Amino acid sequence: MTQKTPLILLPGLLTDAALWRHQTESLSDIAETTVADLTIEDQFGPMASRILARAPETFALAGLSMGGGHTINIAFSRPEMFRYVVLMSPAANARVETVYASRLKDSAALNTQFKLLWLGVGKADGLTGPGDRAFAETLTRHGVKHEFKLTEGRHEWTVWRHYLNDVAPLLFK
Repeated sequence: MTQKTPLILLPGLLTDAALWRHQTESLSDIAETTVADLTIEDQFGPMASRILARAPETFALAGLSMGGGHTINIAFSRPEMFRYVVLMSPAANARVETVYASRLKDSAALNTQFKLLWLGVGKADGLTGPGDRAFAETLTRHGVKHEFKLTEGRHEWTVWRHYLNDVAPLLFK
């Protein structure tokens, strides 16, 4: 029996494991999927510490909206734990370049560590789209390999469910 890839999903604001129910069921043959509860702590540091303390040594991490922003922070603060990082409308902001300047300067290390760094956002996403596009440009400018998908759509589940469908086969190669 092939070992399943551990995958931790981080939902958006005011959502929980119910959002990912269909995807966790669909991926059950190939992934050991966990949905992190982002409602326990009210600060990022303790939340990230709890997620990482319960995580396997290496795993795939995917997040959407606010959960995608947390995914950026977790992945860039501890890149050695990840081979696959998926960001769906991740609420990136301009501070990423400042906060993770040392990581971005060492793009070779990130490119070696991340087998896949994937970012998707809808063209009409007025909530996180501008920051997400700027984040993709920052990655390009610093030579960090990534896949960027700009699609039709807004900041909504109908966009993200297609992203997860598109990216799932890439996670388990």
